[in-house]
Amino acid sequence: MKRLLFNTLLILALVLALASTAFAQGEGPERFEGREIPGSVAELKLDTPVELSGVAGPSLDSSLVGAEGESKVIIRLSADSVAEAKAKGKALGQAKKAVEAQQDAFLSRVYQVDPNARVVGEVQLVLNAVFVEVDAAALPVLAQDPAVVRIAPVANYELDLSETVPYIGAAAVQAAGYDGSGVRVAVLDSGIDYYHAALGGSGNPADYAADDPTVIEPGTFPTAKVVGGYDFVGSVWPGGPVLPDPDPLDDGPQAGHGTHVGHIIAGAGGVAPGADLYAVKVCSSVSTSCAGVSLINGMEFAVDPNGDGDPFDGVDGWRLDVRDLIADPFWHDWRKLVKGINPESYIVAELWGHPAAHLKGDKWDAAMNYELLRRVYKFLIDTEESYTPSQFDTSLKEYLFSLPLQV
Repeated sequence: MKRLLFNTLLILALVLALASTAFAQGEGPERFEGREIPGSVAELKLDTPVELSGVAGPSLDSSLVGAEGESKVIIRLSADSVAEAKAKGKALGQAKKAVEAQQDAFLSRVYQVDPNARVVGEVQLVLNAVFVEVDAAALPVLAQDPAVVRIAPVANYELDLSETVPYIGAAAVQAAGYDGSGVRVAVLDSGIDYYHAALGGSGNPADYAADDPTVIEPGTFPTAKVVGGYDFVGSVWPGGPVLPDPDPLDDGPQAGHGTHVGHIIAGAGGVAPGADLYAVKVCSSVSTSCAGVSLINGMEFAVDPNGDGDPFDGVDGWRLDVRDLIADPFWHDWRKLVKGINPESYIVAELWGHPAAHLKGDKWDAAMNYELLRRVYKFLIDTEESYTPSQFDTSLKEYLFSLPLQV
């Protein structure tokens, strides 16, 4: 009961501070109902449909049409993932075998189309998908395969580091006796320095320096605070290959971001100091890049950290830094999966850009309201390009009317 109340209060604090909430597009009045289409727009209507040749159809992402050379892609297949199958009452073992059988059969057809294709990874829990490096010329053929739902490019992403933590009312929640105890959070980032004093470690730099980040030394990990995790990227990528290992230490010249995020969430003085952390390393030790395949593998880990094949006993929440840089189709699928497991779950995106396109009820429930924050900053704080009261009022109205009516 305390855990549920904590989650509820924390979500309310987040929403009241900086969130724009979205609802399904079908709810509420239609903004443009009864309005005629402007003549300039009506004139653009074609007399006959345009027909294209050489296009594979909706299963092939538009960015891959006409692509040349080797492409790294994620191919979503039609059979239910393990999570989707369990939600429908199917046995876990049976569901996993069905997914693996479809993937094996499909990959055999991939090799027929491109004998030089290379399988980069396979996932079954969150999504039924395979990652393949393949000649782009083969993609239109693969897109016609009856088992294929979608083919999209796999990208690598850049970390964002916020310099401040906005006041969200967490202190009041903690004072009421709810500090996150019993809640498990996965941090998909650059790893976590579990030697850090704020995260229950020794705080001794010598202990950190002596650690080999590719292996787990006896007695070092997991810890009372960082209770689990895995390194899905290794310590050399992108200067070398992705080399997963069991030690998710936040290491290398680009270390720090994951530890910073973990501290905010559950470290001493953080938002929920009683919560447990899982360090899921998906971002580079030597650059600010995050590996696309590692991200999906990290999400698979988060829904099944104990490895028993059951995605319904995963972590209570997870934090990913590169949310808006992952293609929309993934988030549509992810929302269905998360809501299928827990209809009351709440998905908030830390989105720096305008949130309107993302608050249609098919991706996220809310977005951090940085667009409003920027306007308030220019009115109250900025001394070089500050708003007058009239400009501030106009800017707020323009922003309000740029959002979906349901927000």
